[in-house]
Amino acid sequence: PIGSDFFDATPRRFSKIKQNKDRGYWVYENKEVLPRFYFVRNAVFASRTTIDAAIRQGDGDPRSKVYLEEKPSSLLAPCQQSTDGAVSVKTYQSDRILLQTSNPCDSYLVSSEVMYPGGTATIDGKETKISVGNLAFRTIFVPAGDHIVQMRYRPRIVYLGALVSLVSLVVFFWLIYDDGHGIA
Repeated sequence: PIGSDFFDATPRRFSKIKQNKDRGYWVYENKEVLPRFYFVRNAVFASRTTIDAAIRQGDGDPRSKVYLEEKPSSLLAPCQQSTDGAVSVKTYQSDRILLQTSNPCDSYLVSSEVMYPGGTATIDGKETKISVGNLAFRTIFVPAGDHIVQMRYRPRIVYLGALVSLVSLVVFFWLIYDDGHGIA
């Protein structure tokens, strides 16, 4: 486990904001935290094992590259722009996220949102693939320009559970009705 010595030794990144020696805890603020959604121009395509090892070793800066297990259908086009794109959150709900993006180059939209089965995404209303970035997070290839990106979470298991519950209720009421009316 990482102790307070690690955090105290990296004051550029962490600052102590609260300490209680009697209870044995320290609270630190990470001054270099990444935003929830951001663009990167570089991707490393590798196996899960290789990505895991690279992340554990602290290889690379997550602000400038993302690790992907599979190559997306679109690759980044060459771009001479040095500025990053902008992402603004328009709607943030548990099952729907709406983003407005503006990026001068083809880029990967990396998020801190964990990838779960049942997630879908669209760019300007057209379905797009969500990749797993940095072993766990939703990552989307976004072409250059201004776009509306929508991420939705609609797991099939919820609909299956609702169907099973509905069938169970119908059978339950049918059995009660049948028992009370003596229908054989």
